[in-house]
Amino acid sequence: MKLKSLLVLLMLGHLACAQSGKRIQVAGTKCSLIPPAGFTTATTFSGFQEKASGASIMINEMPAPYADILKGFTEDALKTRGMTLTGKSSIQRSDSEMTLLRVTQVANDITYMKQILILGYAAGTVLVNGTYPAAAKEMDSLIQEALLTTVYDSAQQLNLEATVPFQIDVTRTALKPARYISGSLLYTVDGQIPSALPSFVVGSSFSRMDITSRLTFTKERLKNLPGGENSTIQSVVEINIDQMQGYEIVAQKAIKDAAPELVYLVMLFSNQGEYYVMAGQAADNFDKNTQLFRAIAATFKRKYRNYSE
Repeated sequence: MKLKSLLVLLMLGHLACAQSGKRIQVAGTKCSLIPPAGFTTATTFSGFQEKASGASIMINEMPAPYADILKGFTEDALKTRGMTLTGKSSIQRSDSEMTLLRVTQVANDITYMKQILILGYAAGTVLVNGTYPAAAKEMDSLIQEALLTTVYDSAQQLNLEATVPFQIDVTRTALKPARYISGSLLYTVDGQIPSALPSFVVGSSFSRMDITSRLTFTKERLKNLPGGENSTIQSVVEINIDQMQGYEIVAQKAIKDAAPELVYLVMLFSNQGEYYVMAGQAADNFDKNTQLFRAIAATFKRKYRNYSE
């Protein structure tokens, strides 16, 4: 075992003993951890945040093997995402394989430190991302301590719709909640992934943004959807849902050696700088599925709406 790995393993045992806080189930996941004092449950992603410093701990569960996920976190791969690798440690634990990465990233002229714990389990991989401004040096050990308490429980029951800061009504459709990923909730016809189309996803921004042109932003979001760069817009209309202005785009996505697919996109913008996105995809019955997606989008409501808007 490498010396660095041994030191981290010893630290893991020490920190576990030093923990005196309460273990908390992370909403939308089968994971639990002990967050640092002062961290509260986040409302826009699965994890915790400390607003005073801007620090956060975010958990994502990925249905992919640990080894495959790890390949995406090489020094070169991280550079393509604007991150610089500064440290990497392998950790062996009785219930899982783990790798702890340390990276830096600059956003809006602010340097952020990130600790990324990659945790492998039988059915997939958990990513635990601890982020804090470089100026908040006191967060370094606190974040690491919290990340290393992460435990995955395959028997944990989930209520995916209870984890998001919004709600939609799909009770009169065949769609069921299938997976929560990074603040977004994916619905499929059988509640499984992979699944046959149609599918529908609803998500929210992690932070407030100053968006100059909402229409341009919406069109760019279309391009960023899987295969979106090959989409042809059929219609664009202004909409108002839950007292928020936005746009609805109906498009068709070109598929190589196959029939085109329907892409339905709605983006809504609050007066406080948050935005919400809804996207539907279907392989046939374009008119019927457009009406289906439109009806679902119309039921969108924020759970924590600012009624002064």
